[in-house]
Parts: sequence; C-alpha cells; structure tokens
Amino acid sequence: ALGTAIQSLKTTHAEAAHAMQDYSSGRKDIDITQVMLTLEKSQVATDLAIQVRNKFVEGFNELIRIQI
Repeated sequence: ALGTAIQSLKTTHAEAAHAMQDYSSGRKDIDITQVMLTLEKSQVATDLAIQVRNKFVEGFNELIRIQI
C-alpha cells in the first residue's frame, strides 16, 4: 500500500510538472486554471504524505519508548 501511495505521489508531481511546462512553453492550449488545479492537487498530496510520514515516525518513536 505504501509503495502504491508513493508511486501515486510521483505521478501527481509529474503531471504538475508537465502542466507547468506545457503552459509556460505554449506548446499546448492549456488553461491556467487547469495548471493551478494540478499544482494544488500535487501540493495536497505532498502535504498528506508528510502527515502520514509524521504519524509513522511518531508511532515508531512511541514503540521505542515502551519499556519491556
């Protein structure tokens, strides 16, 4: 599941990068709102991944602190 989530994040970032390139180069007729939506989707996905990582690290640290 984690591998799939990471691959999805990479895909989202690649889509955002391509949308920015297409808009800035003028090669494709792409609307600025579509570019902004793609960038925002990428940002939200990144924020979610960071929060999941933080929760994982927090849980791992909690396990380390448990005394046996």
